Amino acid sequence: MIGDLIFISHRREDAAPYALALKMELEQHFCTVQAFVDAQAIRVGERWPEQIRKSLRRAKVVLALIGPRWRGDIDGGGSRLDDPKDWVSGELHYTLEHKRGALLPILVGGATHPDEASLPDRLKRLSAIQSLSIDTDNWDATIDPIMERLRTEFGFTEKRTDYRYPTPSPLKARTIPVAWQDLKDAMAHMPNWTLEISDHPVAKGQQRIELKGCFEFPTYEMAIKFLDAVSKHASDIQHHPRVMNVWRTNTLWLSTWDAGHQITALDVQFARYTDRIYNRLLHKRVTTNSKFKKLL
Repeated sequence: MIGDLIFISHRREDAAPYALALKMELEQHFCTVQAFVDAQAIRVGERWPEQIRKSLRRAKVVLALIGPRWRGDIDGGGSRLDDPKDWVSGELHYTLEHKRGALLPILVGGATHPDEASLPDRLKRLSAIQSLSIDTDNWDATIDPIMERLRTEFGFTEKRTDYRYPTPSPLKARTIPVAWQDLKDAMAHMPNWTLEISDHPVAKGQQRIELKGCFEFPTYEMAIKFLDAVSKHASDIQHHPRVMNVWRTNTLWLSTWDAGHQITALDVQFARYTDRIYNRLLHKRVTTNSKFKKLL
């Protein structure tokens, strides 16, 4: 593993869904974080205990997910935490002994913070560590304090999300989004484009919809020439797509951000104009090659 490692300690039958959801949140939120969840991180053929030990030693922070069945109560009294061979107990004991200040308890599924009397001697210090909680009914509000604590106490760097946009246009803000059925009908005649829904870049909990166009070229130079033409058109009409270039392929995302990141007629028109640029460049390439072959 590379990057900053966060070890997520959990009992699978108690908090596995929370562990996987939290792993996704952490890796999307921070720049260099990898989150270790034993069900996913251990490859076939690897020795399970050895990989867990290596990951614990390397982890910058250990998140202990504590759910209603975290203790692993045993019929007749006691719990799995009392067993030194229990892996959850072992993970926490190792962290308390060797990684002082790196343990962060997180309550899930309505669990309460464990009191000292309910813990075996080697884990009693856990009761004195302030915990946070995750509530699936209020996910964003309960995840934010965890991210903030990881940022301020452990120095993790957040991915940039505060991109600047052009000065908003009052006229564009009043542009009516294209109706869903009309949009699907238009897509039937736009083979280079698909629809994509993603998280809203500003309004947390909301989503945006975009036209996504993929354009592949015979050469890198042609791909850049295409972007030059697209950027000139964008500047002329003051409507700017998101753009990504990977070698010979360009990807564009179109939505009217002034109108709440919805697809309007402005985006459909831009997409169609972009298709014309693409076809002209490819046609010019084919024509040039044909003339060259005739000379031979």
